[in-house]
Amino acid sequence: MIAKRSFLKRLMISSASVIGIGNFAKASSSPTAKQKHGDFIHVVYFWFNEPDNESQQKAFIKNTKEFLKKIDVIVSYYIGVPANTPRDVVDNSYTFSLLVTFKNKEDQDIYQEHEAHKKYVADTASLWKKVQVYDSLKV
Repeated sequence: MIAKRSFLKRLMISSASVIGIGNFAKASSSPTAKQKHGDFIHVVYFWFNEPDNESQQKAFIKNTKEFLKKIDVIVSYYIGVPANTPRDVVDNSYTFSLLVTFKNKEDQDIYQEHEAHKKYVADTASLWKKVQVYDSLKV
C-alpha cells in the first residue's frame, strides 16, 4: 500500500509539472502576447516545371525562407507541400504552398512592392509553370 501511495504521489507531482509547462506555453501564446497570425491571409500555390527535382525544391525552400525574413510586415508564414489527402474536393497537384499573414491589407501591399519580394519572384520564377494566389480577410 505504501509503494502504491508513493507511486501516486510521484505521478501527481509529475503531472503537475507537465500541466505547469503546458500553462506556461499557453500563456506565451495568449492574446496579450505578440499576435501569431495576421488578419490578412495571402496563400500562394506553386506548380513546378520539375516537381520531383530535389535540388530545385531545396533551393526554393531556402530562397523562400530567406526572402520572408527580410520583410518586417509579415506576421507569420508557412511553407508546405501537399498532404496527400486524396478526396474529390482536395487538389494535391501543386508542388509547394506558401501561406503568409499580415496585420492588414496595407501591410500586404508593402510586401508586394518590397524589393526582397520582387527579387524572390525574379530569382525563382523559372522553377514554376503555374502560380495561383488566394487572398482573404479574417472574419
